[in-house]
Amino acid sequence: MSRTYGYYIGQTYTLDNIKKKYPNLQNEIFLIKNDFDLKYLKSIKDIEQFFTKNMSKKQWSDLQKMVKDGIKKQLNTNISYEESLEAIQVVKARIKGDIESPVIETLLMFNPNYQKNPIEELNDKFIQTYNSKDNPKAKGVDFSVKVPKSWKSQEANRPNIVRKFTSNNGYIIEDTFIENIMILVYDLPIEVKKYNCTGLYLQVDDNFKEELKTSTQVNRYLKDNKQIKIQLRIKIDNKRGKKNYSILYSDVLKGMYIDKTTKEEKYYAENIQDIIAIAESKRLELKDKIKKGESLKEIKKEEDIKLNDNPTFLEVVEDFLKFKEVSLRENTLIAYRSQLLFNCKELHHLDFESITTKDIQNLIYKRKQEGKKPASIKLLIIAIGLIFKNNKKLNRLVELDLIDIPEVNNKRDYNLPIEDTKRIIKELREYSKINLENGDVFYKYEEIKNIFAFSLTGRRIGEILKLRFCDLNFDTNTFKIITTNAKGKKELEFMFDDYLIEALKSQARLRNIDLYSKSEDKIFTYVVQTVLFHFRKILEKLNLPATLRTHDIRHLIATTLVQNKVAIQDISRMLGHSSIAITEKRYATTNKEQANRAVNAFNSLMDI
Repeated sequence: MSRTYGYYIGQTYTLDNIKKKYPNLQNEIFLIKNDFDLKYLKSIKDIEQFFTKNMSKKQWSDLQKMVKDGIKKQLNTNISYEESLEAIQVVKARIKGDIESPVIETLLMFNPNYQKNPIEELNDKFIQTYNSKDNPKAKGVDFSVKVPKSWKSQEANRPNIVRKFTSNNGYIIEDTFIENIMILVYDLPIEVKKYNCTGLYLQVDDNFKEELKTSTQVNRYLKDNKQIKIQLRIKIDNKRGKKNYSILYSDVLKGMYIDKTTKEEKYYAENIQDIIAIAESKRLELKDKIKKGESLKEIKKEEDIKLNDNPTFLEVVEDFLKFKEVSLRENTLIAYRSQLLFNCKELHHLDFESITTKDIQNLIYKRKQEGKKPASIKLLIIAIGLIFKNNKKLNRLVELDLIDIPEVNNKRDYNLPIEDTKRIIKELREYSKINLENGDVFYKYEEIKNIFAFSLTGRRIGEILKLRFCDLNFDTNTFKIITTNAKGKKELEFMFDDYLIEALKSQARLRNIDLYSKSEDKIFTYVVQTVLFHFRKILEKLNLPATLRTHDIRHLIATTLVQNKVAIQDISRMLGHSSIAITEKRYATTNKEQANRAVNAFNSLMDI
C-alpha cells in the first residue's frame, strides 16, 4: 500500500517536472492527470484515509516525509524530451491497466465503485486473462477466460474447479468471500469405455437412439422426469450384449434396492455419477453372461410374479411424498421428506402392517437420546402421524394418541426497550452506509439493506427472498406473496411506500433487470443464512443479544405496536396471520389498508 502511495506521489512529481520543463506538453499533462484522477483519485484518498486511521499523526507524517524524500533523491530533473514522451506513454498505459503492476491492482482494490460492485472492473476493461492449458484439472480442455484484474487467483480444493478468482472487495461471510468466479470443468463428454462398454445410452425414443452426451444433460433429465431409462451396451470377444435399466430419481437413496412388493430390483440415483456407479456394478454381471452366451432378455411369466399387498414402511413413505408433491408447500415437503427418510431408518425395512405403537415410541426415545430438539421430534411425530392416518387400512396397530410427545415451547418474547428497538431500526434502514468526502453516499451491502427494507413491513425473510419482479403491481402500488410462498397457504397483498419503491429501484439496478418488466426472476439473490449473518453484525455493533434472529424483526414490530395499542386487526393483517386469534395468542384477513395502517403506525413510533 505504501508502494502504491509512493508511486502516485512519484508520478505526480514527474509529470509536474515535465510540465515545467516542456511547456508545449502542458496540455497533454493536464489531460493525463485528469484521466488518472477520474479513475484512481478516490482510491488514493481511501489509501490516505486508511493510513490516517491506522497510524498516529507522527507515523503518518514520517511516512509522507520518507516517501517524498525518497522520490526527490531518485527524481530525474534533467529528463530529456524523448524520455518525457516515453514517461507520458507509460502513464497512459498504466491508467488503462495495460501494464502489469501490483500498484494498479491496489488502486483497483481501493476504488469505491469496485468496492460497491466488484464485477464492474470487467466493464471498465481492467482485465486479466487466464488460460487453462497445462492445468491438470482442466482434463485437456484448453480455453481462456477474462476476469477482473485485481481479483486474487488461487487453486481450489474441489477437483472439478480448475481455478478460482476472488474479489478483494466482495461480501465476506464468516471469512468467506461471496464475490468470486470459479472456472469448472464438469460438462465433458461422458467417458464409459473404461467400463468396457461400447456405450451408455439415454432413452429418448423406443429404440435408445440418442447417446448420452453430457453430464448436465443427464442430471437435468433425471431431476425433471424423476426417472431415466438407460441402456448399457457391452462387447466381449466379438460378442455383443445390451441391458436396459430404469433408474428412479432420489436425493437420499443410492444404488440397488429390492422392491418388497414385486421382488424386483430398483435403482436409485441423483446424478450421472450415481448412474455410472450402477452401470459399473452391473458390468461384470453382464460380462459373464455374454461370455457364457446367455440371453440378456428379461423373460417374465405372470405366474412367477407374486404380488404382495403389504408394502414396507419406506414404500408407503415414497407413495405419500409423491402424492403430496402438489398439495404441500415446498418447505413443508422438504421437512417431511427429511424426517421420514433420515430419522425413520429403523422402520424402513419393516412391513407396514406389523409396525406397532411401541416401535414408534422406541424411535422417538432414540431420537431424544441422540439429542434431537423437542421441536424436531414434534415434527417427526407429525410426519409419522400423517403416514398412519392416511393408511389406516394397512395398519390398525398404531395408536398415535398413546405416543408420549415431548413438550415444545418455541414462543420467543421480544422484550427490548423502545430505545433499543429504534437503534435496531435505524441500523436496518442505513445498513452498510458509507458517506464519501464529496458528499455522495453508497451502501457496501446494498442488496442486504434492500432486504431489510422489506423486513420492516413485517414480512417473513423467506417470503421476501422468494419475491419476483412479476409480483409487483405499480398500478396499485402493491406486492403480493403468492400462495405457494405464504405460510398460511393464502395469497397475501401488501402496499409499498416510497421507501420500498427506492429499495426496489436500487435492486433492479443491481440485478440489471427492468423494474417494470414483470420478469419472473427473483428480486433478491441471497439466502436466509446470509441475511442472518448481517443482522447479527448489527446486533454486535449495538451490543445487543446475539440470540435474536431475523424473524425477531417481526416480533419487535408486532410487540411495539401491541404495546402502543394499535388495533389488533391491523397488526394481524400486517403479519399475514390467517386469523386475528393467532395474533392475539402470539402478541397479547383482510384488507391491505389495515396492514398499511400498522406499518405507518410503526414508522411513526420509530420517528421515521
